[in-house]
Amino acid sequence: MKTKNILWIFFNTVLAAFGGGTLAFGPLELDPLLVLLFGIGFGILGGGLWVWALRSPARTRALGALTLAFILVLGLLSLFQMRSAGQILVKTSNRAANFEQLCQVIQAHYPYFDEKNINWDETCRRYQPLVQAAQTDSEYHALVANLLAELGDSHTGFVQPYPGEGRLYFGAGLLLDDGIVINQVGETARAAGVMPGAQILAVNGLPAEQALQALPLALRVGANDRQSRERAAFHILSTSEDFLELTYQNPDGQTATVLLRRPQNPPASANTKNENAEPLITAETLTQGWGLIHIPTFSPRNGHDLTAEFDLALEAVRAAPGLILDLRGNGGGDSRLAEQMAGRFFAEHFCYGEDRFRQRLPLRGWSLRFAYCVQPRGETVTIPLVLLMDERNMSSAEQFIAIFRESSRAITIGRTSGGSSGNPLTFPLTGGGLIRFSTGAFYTRSGLLVEGYGIQPEIHVPYTVADFQQNRDPDLQTAQAELARLAALPISKK
Repeated sequence: MKTKNILWIFFNTVLAAFGGGTLAFGPLELDPLLVLLFGIGFGILGGGLWVWALRSPARTRALGALTLAFILVLGLLSLFQMRSAGQILVKTSNRAANFEQLCQVIQAHYPYFDEKNINWDETCRRYQPLVQAAQTDSEYHALVANLLAELGDSHTGFVQPYPGEGRLYFGAGLLLDDGIVINQVGETARAAGVMPGAQILAVNGLPAEQALQALPLALRVGANDRQSRERAAFHILSTSEDFLELTYQNPDGQTATVLLRRPQNPPASANTKNENAEPLITAETLTQGWGLIHIPTFSPRNGHDLTAEFDLALEAVRAAPGLILDLRGNGGGDSRLAEQMAGRFFAEHFCYGEDRFRQRLPLRGWSLRFAYCVQPRGETVTIPLVLLMDERNMSSAEQFIAIFRESSRAITIGRTSGGSSGNPLTFPLTGGGLIRFSTGAFYTRSGLLVEGYGIQPEIHVPYTVADFQQNRDPDLQTAQAELARLAALPISKK
């Protein structure tokens, strides 16, 4: 037998083994032992068939056609899996059919039914007659929004239209340990005498906590009570009407009730010509000499290379004896950016957690688990490190926290993170709507499920209305005290 024929047989033996293993591992979702047996069996069969086929041109053509047919079948099975996840061939022309497919897709892929004690089939059956009675796409979208809200998952809900679309916002609230303050004041509210830091006492005659519960369900979705209230607090000064009654107490102690109305001539949008001129990630040296880096987001932004901004910020405080990373308010973004930034503090590869999926999908290489790891990047920074965190940290921000918590590379200070992870996929709705739904449950290296629980800091620090109003930062004070304590330790114990 010619050498080129031997090489051809060897190549096709390996190809057949790989194809058989892929078929068993991916579309057929078999156990590892069966995957191995499929691979060996297909390899032996493929090699043997090519030994037989090379004796005749007709046999060679026939086996070539059979190989192409196998690849086509493998591709079709993969497409079927993609359809089962709502990624292709979604029924969008009919609301009832679209709803049925949505329920099937989420039933197959949503990872938290057991943890949240949800009977999804029963939930969908409750909504089915309402969907059939819906007269417009808007009514249908509202029903789907309420359905998804029952999952209590901030990674599951509407992408388009945005749940707050069409609402009038007079500002935004921030939930603290002992109340809700206004951390963003709109022009109308400011003109009425409302000051930044004012504590919200009542909205439309309802005490603040009741006002949170009166908001539409889609605006207060959360994996736990704290996260639900946190998200609702942001929207508490919004309304679908033309007015909103607000009772508040300003930082100076003045209490008042004002009726905020939709402005007849809304202020023009601010000039955003230079919106990308300043970096998002910044650094400063505190009076005691400690370095401080603010990381407000891991979401990619036009005109911003966040990793490069972090490196520049880190370089600016490299001479500091200790460093504080301020992650507070960071709602997440791209975990790859978080890992790149964290890589500056590690000398070795470190895996800190994984996503676990219920179904295999081609877009994930048919894997049921995806490991998250940090790769060392650049010169390793070894100075003492403190990480500030709070309840607004979610998703990729929680993965960033997990990196340092699981490795003990930094001391974490603040409040328990939001408890939100999901690795979501999207699903199109009739009428141009688009939702997303969680598919991956994130577990830390030590086995902690983040969804609904969050990650606890090593040192918990309360943050009150008085702290906010008086511009006190107890987290930062605690961080500096902790760095001072570390600096006083013998070198061998650092």
